[in-house]
Amino acid sequence: MTIRRFIREHSEVAVIAGAAMAIRIAWVLLVPIVNSRDHFLFDESTYECMATNIAAGNGAIGLHGTPELLLPPGYPAILGSLYVLSRSAHSVAYALNIAATALTCVAVWWLGTRVFGRSAGNVAATLYAIAPGNIVGIGATLSEFVYSAMLAVILVIFMQIRSHARIRQLVTLGAVIGASSLIKGLGLVYGAAILATWLVECSSREALRRLTITVAAAAAIIAPWTVRNYLLTGYPILISTDSSMVFYISHNPRAGGSQTYNDALYRIQREKELPDSMSLPQKEAVIYRTEMKEATAYLVRHPLENLSLAPSRLAKLFESDHAGFHDGIPGSPAFISGDHADAIRSIANIYFHGMLSLCLLGVITSWPNRNARPFRLILLFMIVGHGLLFFGDPRFHIPVFPWIVLFAGAGIAACVNVPARARVALGDVP
Repeated sequence: MTIRRFIREHSEVAVIAGAAMAIRIAWVLLVPIVNSRDHFLFDESTYECMATNIAAGNGAIGLHGTPELLLPPGYPAILGSLYVLSRSAHSVAYALNIAATALTCVAVWWLGTRVFGRSAGNVAATLYAIAPGNIVGIGATLSEFVYSAMLAVILVIFMQIRSHARIRQLVTLGAVIGASSLIKGLGLVYGAAILATWLVECSSREALRRLTITVAAAAAIIAPWTVRNYLLTGYPILISTDSSMVFYISHNPRAGGSQTYNDALYRIQREKELPDSMSLPQKEAVIYRTEMKEATAYLVRHPLENLSLAPSRLAKLFESDHAGFHDGIPGSPAFISGDHADAIRSIANIYFHGMLSLCLLGVITSWPNRNARPFRLILLFMIVGHGLLFFGDPRFHIPVFPWIVLFAGAGIAACVNVPARARVALGDVP
């Protein structure tokens, strides 16, 4: 199907996606944005540096002038490729986020329509298009928007092969999961959450077949970068070292519900204690290995402490929406500033928590819907897995937001349709 034919046959989603883009373009043009070229913004500045070096043909070089290991390479590779085409215009970073948002809207609409009905699909896509937190953060040079689109596409592929999966389709799904993991390391965990539903829905033999093919395809995509890391450091670092940092922060004697500034200082101190003769990538590898070993040992020895932290981790994960970007990081300028900053933050938070409430309503009202079962399982696996494995941070819920609005749309559509169903039951409607 051509894009023109799709727009003609599904004009509503074309309008919704177009409106989502128009709103964000207006925001970028009218609101002063603190960007990673003018200020040091931690992850944003690192991504920007990597993308600029990739565009210049230098490879994935980080802020210290050495090969980058801390962050995954997928997002800066995409951004760097676009910088080549646009002569490094920073507006391309905004355009990439806006395009990713539009793609996510289309995927949310398709999933909502396929599982809950056309009304629910339209509502869910609209809820995503007008989400204040998503609009406010559109200028961030972060991987969340691209990864959210990738995750939504993964679910579209997953739903298409739910009843019958050919080898080619499973390879495609695995390849996209692998590619998404190179954009955000959390993709491995969320990909596992999606694939785990096969263990519930399929026979053991079919689940094993699907998992084997899909995991092999994902591994084939991830392997080259892991080999690159091994050649640099002598240790097979899986994707990036931020995974060990997140894992260690979540599982150590000082762990709490969220990350603290002292956690970053603690890692810097570890680096300073290593010999100066070691290169930065070699130091990163030593820290990665140490953090993984210590965090795993602590998790195994203190399972009850880990369980007790899950509620506070989840509370922090869903605490707010505007703080999903660099707002509030020590030493960084506020992402939202000016006379209306507090009002914008409040609107974003109220909207987000309203979506959470509607999501719960959608889960309840859609319970008899067998097609919604994978959605419920995936959402459950993602939330429980996050509570058990990782500290809470508002930024981590951004890729899960499409799932939230899907069920929110289903809840709203179900409530709107109640009066019509009641009239039919009473015989008032033929």
